Amino acid sequence: MDLISVEELIKVLKENNVNFGKGDPYNRLRYYTKIGLIPHMIRKKNSNNTNSGHYPKEVISKIIEIEKLKEIGISNEKILESFNIKPTNNLENYIKLIREKFTINYLILLLIIIGIFYELYKNSMSQVSSIDLENSVSMDRNSISESGVNFMSAGQKKVFVPAKKIKEDSNIIITFRDNISPASNYFISEVKEGLGFIVETNREITKEIKFTWSIIN
Repeated sequence: MDLISVEELIKVLKENNVNFGKGDPYNRLRYYTKIGLIPHMIRKKNSNNTNSGHYPKEVISKIIEIEKLKEIGISNEKILESFNIKPTNNLENYIKLIREKFTINYLILLLIIIGIFYELYKNSMSQVSSIDLENSVSMDRNSISESGVNFMSAGQKKVFVPAKKIKEDSNIIITFRDNISPASNYFISEVKEGLGFIVETNREITKEIKFTWSIIN
C-alpha cells in the first residue's frame, strides 16, 4: 500500500486548491478520520528514523472530492452516504451532542426570557399596587364613615354586620383574611340603612374566617 506522510499530504492538497481555512490542516484530517471519511493514520518511520503519521495515497483524491462537495453545501452525513460509508459511532455521538447542546441552550434561553418577562410583570404589578396604595392613602379619610372586624363561623354562608352609619348607596369594602374555600366568591346580599348589611358567600365555609369591612359614604 502506497503511503504519504501527513506533511506531504497537506502540501499536495494545498497545491490542488484545497482550502483549509485558518485552522490547522492536521486537525481537519483528524476530524475526517474521526467521522469515518478517511482511514486512520498509520505510524511509520521516515528518512530520519523517527515515527510520523502516514495516510494511504488514495485519500488525496478523496479529500479533494470531499472539499468540493462541502464547498457547495453538502453535509458530512450526505458525503458519507455518497461514499457508501456508514457513520461511525463518533459521528453519531457528535451529532447527538450537538443536538443536545442546542436543546439545552434553547431551554436556557427560554428560561432567561421567561425570567425577564416575570421580572417585568412583577415590577409592573408592584408599581400598580404602589399607585393603588397611594390613591388609598390619599383618599379623604373622612369619607370612611365606619369600619370594623367581624367573623363568619364554620358552616355559615352569611353573616349580618351591624353598621349604624350605613346608607343604601354606601360603598362597602370587604377583605377576608383567609381562604374562603370551598366558597369561591362573596358579595353583599342586603343593606339595611342605619342598621347594617349582610355578607354572603356562594357556599358554606368550613372554618371560622375573619374579615374586615369599611363603609364609604
